Amino acid sequence: MKVVDIQFDLYCKWSKAPPSYRLYCDDDLLTERTYTFDNRKAFVRELSKVELPVGEYEFVLENLHPELGTFELRNIWIAGKETDTLKFTVA
Repeated sequence: MKVVDIQFDLYCKWSKAPPSYRLYCDDDLLTERTYTFDNRKAFVRELSKVELPVGEYEFVLENLHPELGTFELRNIWIAGKETDTLKFTVA
């Protein structure tokens, strides 16, 4: 098992009511939140530590209310390395 650090900035565009999202590692739910921040001035920096065995993994961001807004991930770091994807390998 290895502890993997995950970090990314989550931006959201919404107007009437804040949307909610879920973050998964493969099929395992890590968190579920409602994005209540002022989207014109703020973003959320997600920081997670997950303990995983050797293998291939993917983080998935699920928008629970796509009719309320959209999400965008930026500045993704997995295991101390910047990346543009949410797929990664634990070696």
